Amino acid sequence: MVLRVFVAGSNTQFGEELRQLLDTMGQVQVLDCVSDLAAAIPSIGRERPDVVMVEIPEGEGASETLDGIGELLGVAPGTSVVAVGPGNSAEVVIRAVRAGAIEFLERPVSPRDLAAAMEKIRRLRPATAAGAGKVGQIVSVYATKGGLGATTLATNLAVCLAQQVGRTLLVDLDVHQGSVA
Repeated sequence: MVLRVFVAGSNTQFGEELRQLLDTMGQVQVLDCVSDLAAAIPSIGRERPDVVMVEIPEGEGASETLDGIGELLGVAPGTSVVAVGPGNSAEVVIRAVRAGAIEFLERPVSPRDLAAAMEKIRRLRPATAAGAGKVGQIVSVYATKGGLGATTLATNLAVCLAQQVGRTLLVDLDVHQGSVA
């Protein structure tokens, strides 16, 4: 499986260094390298990369970048975030993981560590089958008392949805008189 990677660093030099490392690996495609994570979030939402590599700068920019990780996961929820930053601060590592990063690599990034991170992401990503990544919807049918036809309506609605949309699940949560098995 080819991993589609987006690189966001604090400068173009970081992006190019990481691109060179990623280009030497098989099964990795670099979509883009940018120097401003906040400006790239709409693009990440459209592209839906498998992985976003985010450089956590030392000093003042760290908090803003860590907030950006949470924001990018809001627009691209299936994306795996790999944070890259100084390894001398346990606080930065913890904050990156709490923000949603699944991996933290110490700067400068070693090819071995990067390969291990990409392999971890490959193992964790579910196989992409037809229709994978689609978000389901919940529809509820509720009646204030029995005998109003809520079960009949819910059953017919589930049948219609199954015929038009595909996979459908009907759950009868009436604990006293539930009649859909």
